[in-house]
Order: sequence, then C-alpha cells, then structure tokens
Amino acid sequence: TFGFLADFPNSKFRPLGMLGVEAPLADTFFLTSDLMAGETLFQLNVGARIYFSPIFSLNFSALNILDGGVTKDPRTALLGFSWANPF
Repeated sequence: TFGFLADFPNSKFRPLGMLGVEAPLADTFFLTSDLMAGETLFQLNVGARIYFSPIFSLNFSALNILDGGVTKDPRTALLGFSWANPF
C-alpha cells in the first residue's frame, strides 16, 4: 500500500511518503513493514502479528530499526494485542 503523511515539527510543514507491506507466512502469522521517506527523513519499521482467533491477535512492532539520522520516531519496540468486540 502507498500513503501520505504530513506532520508539523517546529511549526514547519513536512510531507512524507509511506509504503507498507503485510505478508502472510501462514494462516495465522503475518509479517509487516512500512517505510517513511521525505526530503531529509528516512525510517523503516517492521512487525509481526499472530492471530489466536479471528478476533484476537498479538502484535509486535519495531520502529526505526535502522536508527538513521533524521527520523520521525526514536528506536522503539512495542508489544500489544488487538481484540475485536464481537458484540
């Protein structure tokens, strides 16, 4: 997928292009990745998602894995879950 993101660091407009991929490796295991790039910014994020049921998954994300010079986020690891309320 392709997208557009704009933010305003130090009250300046900064447009960024985004490119993302979600690749299924099995019925319940997906690898994810996205890239953000602008004039001076370059950031690569990766992740994984494991589905335990159609409405519950465990998510892992690693932001800014290349730890470049100008980035949107600091190098960060995130662990979480997603649950869709069936009601």
